[in-house]
Amino acid sequence: MSKRLLTFGAVLALYACSPERTIVVEPKDAPIEHISLDAKDDKLIPKPEIDAFIEQQAAKDKEHLFRWSTASDLMIWSALTHSSNILSVGYAIPSFDPKNLVKLDLKTKDWLEARQRILSIVFTEEKAVDKDLKTPEDVIVYGGVGMPNFDLKITQLSTIQKLRETGMIRFMEPADYQPRSDKGGKKEAQSARAPFYAFGCGDNEHAEPPVVNIIDYTATTPNSSKVSWNLVQHGLPAAWNRSATGLGRTIAYFDTGLSPEQSRMNSGFATGMSANRSVQKLVTFPTTRLQDFLGDRETPDDWCGHGTCVASIGTAPRTGLSPVGVAYRANLISVRASFDVLLNTTREWRGAADGFSLLAPRSDVQIYSMSMGGVPFWNGTILYSIYNSVMADAVMLAAGYGKVMFCAAGTTPEDWMPKNLVIFPATMSEVYAVTGVKIKYDNNNNPLPILNYIGPTACNECMYGPQVDFAVLMQKFNGSINRVMALPRLNETEPTSFGGSSGATATMSAMFAAVWSRYPNEPAARVLTHMVNHSTHGFQNRHPSVGWGLVDLDAATVDPTIPRRTF
Repeated sequence: MSKRLLTFGAVLALYACSPERTIVVEPKDAPIEHISLDAKDDKLIPKPEIDAFIEQQAAKDKEHLFRWSTASDLMIWSALTHSSNILSVGYAIPSFDPKNLVKLDLKTKDWLEARQRILSIVFTEEKAVDKDLKTPEDVIVYGGVGMPNFDLKITQLSTIQKLRETGMIRFMEPADYQPRSDKGGKKEAQSARAPFYAFGCGDNEHAEPPVVNIIDYTATTPNSSKVSWNLVQHGLPAAWNRSATGLGRTIAYFDTGLSPEQSRMNSGFATGMSANRSVQKLVTFPTTRLQDFLGDRETPDDWCGHGTCVASIGTAPRTGLSPVGVAYRANLISVRASFDVLLNTTREWRGAADGFSLLAPRSDVQIYSMSMGGVPFWNGTILYSIYNSVMADAVMLAAGYGKVMFCAAGTTPEDWMPKNLVIFPATMSEVYAVTGVKIKYDNNNNPLPILNYIGPTACNECMYGPQVDFAVLMQKFNGSINRVMALPRLNETEPTSFGGSSGATATMSAMFAAVWSRYPNEPAARVLTHMVNHSTHGFQNRHPSVGWGLVDLDAATVDPTIPRRTF
């Protein structure tokens, strides 16, 4: 679902969003501005020179995104050589219509022939230097789901050049390449069971020190479940009393999986006041050939902790004593799409993209939530991230099927790094970017009502920018925890502390599910518009850092039906 579905009538004049992306075939001669004219066609470009080009191009982009479509074939090959030699390739046939992806059928003769032609070219060129290749299929590292793209092992410049000559190439990207790193990308084998050196992992194994009633949470009546302080401020308990509980909605969380050890998100998921709903666990994080050979395939299980936290924020059951999720009657699909929180390898981008594409045709899944994204790079002058076309393909496919998607604007714990950037894919107009803000108090140290957040205060680790659409309270200064409550990875009932734009995105997607369940017969676009009308900034006063701002769930669920407004 594009953000523009929110706009109708005079709202068009009020709603400012970035232009809709399109899928295009790259030109045969992509520009490269910094290479000397006497450079040889097959001379490997040094890594510092590639990094300088990336930063130069990102600085020109209004969203500070670098796109590999601006690089020459020589540079793409050089980046491959400096990293893993895995190239993400998107292809097309003349009838390809990126605006009508729901009718895309990759099993037709034309698409199968196009695929085979690409693989045959790569096989022919690469077999000359790799005698172990036996068939064209051997060059595939990771195949794609739902869209015409795959990740191929390529070592020769001539392979890239011959692919370009076909006129069928939509994109070629060395997604493992990382600017300003000793190596071009992460080459180490990633184990599913080694979370403690991975970004965003290992911090939420156990519960925090005992939380304080009223300050950290409010107990529900009946049932004595713990409602995180921020949900109280957003007016969620009042919304629950009007049946805004997520009933009948399904949220797919794309993250590091769901812990098999946390019983409340497994056997206890449909208990208490959360009965008659379902949880499904999937994995799209690819199993490598070595893992497959060793019989150690990837599973849906969360060994990181991040995925369990975000899923519990949105959907944890209302069973008493433990933290309750925003949409505690919604169905959950947990998709283990990545090794950790930062998508900075081909394998991780493939896992996230395949998750989006896999669930796109499923009509029972309405809402996507992803608290992950690309790496924010900082060279001391410019902050930027890198566009990934495999992920963009998946986002646009899901949008074609009407999914409502929420993505994290970005989180960085580094004090020295600026926060004025929204990371990819939250920059895409097809998704809603979410970030977090700090709580505000009056002169008597009482929390201010939501509608007083006209000038929001940035949370310590959250990132911001004009692409942000919604904000959620994520940080306070008193009590036992100064972020929000989530369930820990291990089987403990007391909460762990979780925050950043990850927590904000998990919360916002579930807020949407809750409000939609209050108005189950309304289309998603009208529900979103209704929520914007009950946010701190609304359509007319969109904020340059937090967009429409914070939603007042109490006000957004008062009306028995969504009013027909005249703008």
